[in-house]
Amino acid sequence: MANPDSLKPFKKGYDARREGNGRPKKLPPIKELIEKTLGEEKNGITGVDAIFKVLLSKAVKGDLKASQMLLDYYYGKATQKTEIIGDITTTNKEIDLKKLSLEELKELERIANRLNEDTSSDSK
Repeated sequence: MANPDSLKPFKKGYDARREGNGRPKKLPPIKELIEKTLGEEKNGITGVDAIFKVLLSKAVKGDLKASQMLLDYYYGKATQKTEIIGDITTTNKEIDLKKLSLEELKELERIANRLNEDTSSDSK
């Protein structure tokens, strides 16, 4: 026969039959795992140092991918200019500038000035 205590509905709030922690996590967060692993020292060298040394030795031997990774990490990825060709259509919707903050108005003015500079240099 079934246990009569288990046939009662749960009480609101705390009920001893229900654990409050929820379902246990299967894996720890990946960021913590990476930080722990890369920070561990083995033979006086951390994981980050070991990776850097391998990457550097590959770059020196001519591995372009390793060279690019090092340069991207140190200098940042190169920006790539994108040109958009075509017409931009807008709706004839009025904008209430009173709703914008001072920072938003300054940003809007900066964008308008940049657009005016671009159109004036195109017409020359």
